[in-house]
Amino acid sequence: GTNAVRLLSINIQVDSVHYEQAMREQIIKMSFDGVETVTVPLSDFSGAGMGARKSDSWYISADGKGHVLSRWVMPYQSNAVFKLVNLSSTTVKADIEIRVDDWKWDERSLYFHSSWRQENGIYIHDKPEEADQCVEWNFATLKGRGVYKGDLLSLYNHAPLWYGEGDEKIWVDDTFPSHFGTGTEDYYNSSWAPVVPFYTPFGGAPRADLESSHGYNAFYRTRHLDGIPFNKSFKFDIEMLGWKRGEA
Repeated sequence: GTNAVRLLSINIQVDSVHYEQAMREQIIKMSFDGVETVTVPLSDFSGAGMGARKSDSWYISADGKGHVLSRWVMPYQSNAVFKLVNLSSTTVKADIEIRVDDWKWDERSLYFHSSWRQENGIYIHDKPEEADQCVEWNFATLKGRGVYKGDLLSLYNHAPLWYGEGDEKIWVDDTFPSHFGTGTEDYYNSSWAPVVPFYTPFGGAPRADLESSHGYNAFYRTRHLDGIPFNKSFKFDIEMLGWKRGEA
C-alpha cells in the first residue's frame, strides 16, 4: 500500500571483541517500488562511522552497543524491501522493527536515498595561500531532483594536528558554488575545533580518539529547516586543508 516508514529499529547482538568490525560489515539495503536507493554499512547509517560509537540526533540515534534507531521518513507508493546483509565472518543476531503509516503520494513526494563511499590516502595540505595544491575531495555528486538532508564524515587522521580548515563548497543546479563555507569545523557546528565527542539534534561528533585530532574522528550534520532542494544536480566538495601536511 501507499505508506511511509516512520521508524526503523535495528538491534545487532554480537560479542564485544567483534563488535566494531561486525557493525561495519552489516550492510543495510533498501528498495522502494522496485528501485534500490540505500546500500550503506550499518555503522555509518547509524550516524557514528567507524567503530559504531554512540550517536544521537533528531533523525537517528545509536547506543554504541548495536541498537540503531532511524526516524527518517521513507515514503513509497506500493512496496518497500529492507535487507540486512552480513558480510562478516562473525555470526550475529539481528532484531528488526519497522513501523509504517499512511502517506498521500503526490508530485512533490520523494524517495529516501542514502549512499556511502570510502577513499584512503587523501592528501592534506597546510598552506591556505597555495589553494591550487589542496585536494577538492568530492563528498557527493547527485543528479535529478531532491532535497539534501545531511551527511557523516568518518575518517582516520594520520597527521598529529587538526585537518579541517578546508572550505566546503556546494553547487545547486549551477556551475558556481551556491554555498561557499568557512571550514569543515564550522560546517559541523564545532567552531574552533573542539575534538571531543558531543551530540546535538543538528550536528555532533560521535568519535574523537584524541583532542589533537590524530586518529579516528566522526562528524555528522542533519538538516531540518536548512535542507537543500535541487532540481537538476547537486555537488558537495570539501577542501582538504589542515595545520600540518598529512593524509586521511
